[in-house]
Amino acid sequence: MKATMTALAAYQADPLNRYLDFSLIVPQSAELLNGAKQPEAAFAVADSATKQFPQSVAAWLVLAFVAHASGHDEVALSAARRTIELDPNNRSVRDLIAKLTKER
Repeated sequence: MKATMTALAAYQADPLNRYLDFSLIVPQSAELLNGAKQPEAAFAVADSATKQFPQSVAAWLVLAFVAHASGHDEVALSAARRTIELDPNNRSVRDLIAKLTKER
């Protein structure tokens, strides 16, 4: 996981990437890591995305789903609620909130 975060930091620091939209790329990276069966690395990257881009709906949405998939349900619920604050019409996160509150 440390190697993942180091690689992400190096990618973001590379001057060739200065015009890229990291507010979308970092959450997408977390999704890809999750799909590659690396849930803890995905969780770390998604969490990092919310810290770097606190107003990004994509970052909070991905954190909610990745946290749930990796067993961090309290973080998932918190991230899902933040997603709703930023995007009140997000149906997929509303479904996740319903699921998480039922599991309690």
